[in-house]
Amino acid sequence: MADISDEFKGKVVVVTGASRGIGKSIALAFARKGATIVVAARSETQGKHEGTIHQTADEIRAMGAEAFPLKVDVTSEDDIAEMFRKVDEKYGRIDVMVNNVGTVLPGTIAELPTRKWHLSLAINLNSVFLCSKEAIGFMKRQGGGTIINLSSAVGRSIILGTVQYMTAKAAVSRFTEALAAEVRGDNITVNALAPERTATPGQMLAESETEGLQDPEMWADYAVFLARQSVDTLTGRVLEANDVPPLLAKLG
Repeated sequence: MADISDEFKGKVVVVTGASRGIGKSIALAFARKGATIVVAARSETQGKHEGTIHQTADEIRAMGAEAFPLKVDVTSEDDIAEMFRKVDEKYGRIDVMVNNVGTVLPGTIAELPTRKWHLSLAINLNSVFLCSKEAIGFMKRQGGGTIINLSSAVGRSIILGTVQYMTAKAAVSRFTEALAAEVRGDNITVNALAPERTATPGQMLAESETEGLQDPEMWADYAVFLARQSVDTLTGRVLEANDVPPLLAKLG
């Protein structure tokens, strides 16, 4: 059993896309701080990429923290509503909502099927709206909370063949800024992290060149940092890798 702190003891953290990659790293990082983790993802059984919600949950329990694995398809509004119903029934609160799920569905606009465009937006953007909307209800009821969205540095750059992903992630960044202003009076912080190429299973499978890939553990630590903040210290920001160290030095 690993040593865990009690910094987030009694807090419930929901992480989408928590079966692998940055989402899994974030789930484990909060577990090490004593939080109860709702491990949400589609991956209930092993697929093309390594990792399932049950494997992540088992690792969390091995630390001595509590995990609640839930299979959810974030493109389904009904699935999302059911997930939050189960969380409400079991815990009655959500302190941190991490909207991490995301995927690249490559293709040029000229060749991209319309269904693929809609699917990309459903996964990368609509899920952020739907999960945030549900989580805000909990947070208003309990007097505050934290929403952390995973955007991407590609949201402000041009990468050929990924315009649908770039569009969605750019929208997540603007959504973050607007939502932060909207719920500031409810004591809810809303920030986003914007990784570049990161050493996740999907990225490693897609690329032969791994030099320069960012560490998912770094982003997990940054997520924990954001969960420590209040509306008076840090909200409405979209943070890339170089933005966080100065804030860590200032805010701790």
